[in-house]
Amino acid sequence: MSDTLSQVFEELRIPITNFFGSSELGLVMYARKAPYTQLRPCYGISPPLVYPISEYGPDGSRHVELWFTPEMSSHLTHQLACSQIPIKLEPFPGDGPHKGKLALNFEDIFQELTITNHSNSKSETVYVHVGRHTDEVRLGEGGFGSLNATTYEETLLSEISARIGQPGSYPWTVAGTQLFGNNMACTALVIQLSVNQDPGTDPQSNLPIHELYDSVEKTNDTLGLTGCRRVHTGKRTLIISSDGSFTHGPGSERLGGQGVLLSLTHKRTPKRWENVCKFKPWLDGLDFSVP
Repeated sequence: MSDTLSQVFEELRIPITNFFGSSELGLVMYARKAPYTQLRPCYGISPPLVYPISEYGPDGSRHVELWFTPEMSSHLTHQLACSQIPIKLEPFPGDGPHKGKLALNFEDIFQELTITNHSNSKSETVYVHVGRHTDEVRLGEGGFGSLNATTYEETLLSEISARIGQPGSYPWTVAGTQLFGNNMACTALVIQLSVNQDPGTDPQSNLPIHELYDSVEKTNDTLGLTGCRRVHTGKRTLIISSDGSFTHGPGSERLGGQGVLLSLTHKRTPKRWENVCKFKPWLDGLDFSVP
């Protein structure tokens, strides 16, 4: 659930409960009061093991992974004993008494916050879902379905290369792409370009916007994407340059001209959860109407 959807429920005074869980663990966290993005461990369930993956920010929050050992979850123990679905357990990488114990990693990224409970003035820890490590994009907020982001990005790169990759055609190459959509009503896309080492002419005078849009539409068609899963070039596609010299697309002004760029690994694959945080101002204001 996004901040926007949580605010809608709060403003309309619609009482809901937001649950988070998995088939392996059942329900493990919930939010019964606004903001509904702030999840707490369910009653009767051991708090998860917390593995930090970032330093504390200025607001005192940090990004973490949440892990569960079989001893912490009777549901997980039952699934391991009875289910025919393979469950991947890994040694917990954190410090402390649980270090090295086999545990289940959600493969989700959470923002860990310490807030004050106004009913009793005590501090408590809550978790806000940020994104996933995996390449699977799962839509939410009325958008149904999932798709593999890597498949989309690789197909898109092939289409773009066929259009602008010929020698002498355009002074631009693709530096990176990322498909967004987790907990969103529709998919969104960022394409990051970089200038060739020897462009010959002013790159700004020869931007391949039309070719990039055609590549996105062709990728949508090739993968059979419709409705919420289809990337809309006019509403939810952002094109940026690696040197921060330009941005093109609806809502680009929400990035504040800060030269926000995709974070990439040494293999040029996107750091998905990190990019969700960086591009959140842009994502939160998108037009998610279909078509």
